[in-house]
Amino acid sequence: MVRLCAALAVCAATWAQSKAPAQAFPVEQIAVEGNKIYKEAEIAAASGLVVGKSADTKTFDAARDRLIDTGVFSEIGYRFAPAPSGKGYKVTFEVKEIDQRLPYRFDRLDIDPSAVQAYLKKKIVLAADRIPANQPVIDRYRDAVQAYMSEKGGKEKVKAKVSSDAPGDVHVLFYPEGGFTAIAEIYFKGNQSIDSKQLQSAIAGSAIGAEFRESRFRETLALAITPLYENRGRLEAKFPKIETAPASGGIKGIAVTITVDEGDSFSLGAVNVEGSPAPVDQLAKQSGLKSGEVFNMAAARLGQENLHTLMKANGYLKVASAIGRTVNQKDKTVDVNYKVEAGPRFTFGKLYIRGLDIHGEHEVKRLWTLQQGKVFDASYPEFFLARIREENIFDDLGKTNTRVTLNEAAQTADVTLIFTGAPADSKDSSRKRDRRGF
Repeated sequence: MVRLCAALAVCAATWAQSKAPAQAFPVEQIAVEGNKIYKEAEIAAASGLVVGKSADTKTFDAARDRLIDTGVFSEIGYRFAPAPSGKGYKVTFEVKEIDQRLPYRFDRLDIDPSAVQAYLKKKIVLAADRIPANQPVIDRYRDAVQAYMSEKGGKEKVKAKVSSDAPGDVHVLFYPEGGFTAIAEIYFKGNQSIDSKQLQSAIAGSAIGAEFRESRFRETLALAITPLYENRGRLEAKFPKIETAPASGGIKGIAVTITVDEGDSFSLGAVNVEGSPAPVDQLAKQSGLKSGEVFNMAAARLGQENLHTLMKANGYLKVASAIGRTVNQKDKTVDVNYKVEAGPRFTFGKLYIRGLDIHGEHEVKRLWTLQQGKVFDASYPEFFLARIREENIFDDLGKTNTRVTLNEAAQTADVTLIFTGAPADSKDSSRKRDRRGF
């Protein structure tokens, strides 16, 4: 045994130094270094080496080439040495796996995706749910998908490409030969609460002329059509079936027909407000929502804006909130829940005026009623300028604007009133007192 071990050591050392062919001895161990995605046993099996069978340099080269052919490694090397027993070789593969891997999807192929995935894992060495984005590997998967379809009696020829439905959503797509057909017509059936023309108008801008991909088209439906139903209390509206056919009248492209299941109609239940220092009943009333009406998601969002307006009028200039919905299936109602983060409360700091002469500036400061140190009403500066214009305080008043500057540390808000355009001359004081109305 000592003599055999020495022979193996000499053989391995000779190969390392002179690249001379190694003598054939049994493979006792197969190890892998550098792997992160695939298990050592998977890579060892993919190499084709078998523990117990004799191997030499040609055998190891062939094993390395088989791993290269999988297309999932960017670098592969190997080394061999006597195994601890001294009766054969220990082979170690040094690998670097390809990091950029993409998920894959199927479009307009008459197949069961889960069945195809199981088939691919049986037919492709080191198959996975995400594959390297290199053409040889993509082609190998495409050929396997084609083989699966042929076995099932399918006659379509399969194509594959790297595609994207949205920013950051890159994947390998398998689809029938002939490319993608543009959408020329859209029809709805099963809809009752919303007229087909309104549905068609809502989706036409984003769908007509686009390539048809069911996954992408369903995303378009969710963005363009689902909100229409949510605004009519149909929270469970679904699109169970999407059919395609050649467009009518010789138009180039396809006609897409969407079957709509509108579901039940829901009404508004309770309106709940959490996390606000202001009275809950006052905020709930400010939302403008009334229990018992048909639930309308757009109205719920408008109610959120109304809450923010009220909070900002009470000095909470950095208010934020989130809308939650509690769906009550039994009585078909939806509770709207506003979770408010009021933030700090600001008081009025200083008033600055730009664009007026000394007389006009004096008059504006005299009319300004918000006192320093009082709770700052975010709507007051615009209201003030509107009344200045409405009451005709100045002749030839040009454009006006406001700027609010927050002092986070002191929690104060400074206001700058900006007068631009034509010069504004103040009128006589008695007329101002008679007409200003505030």
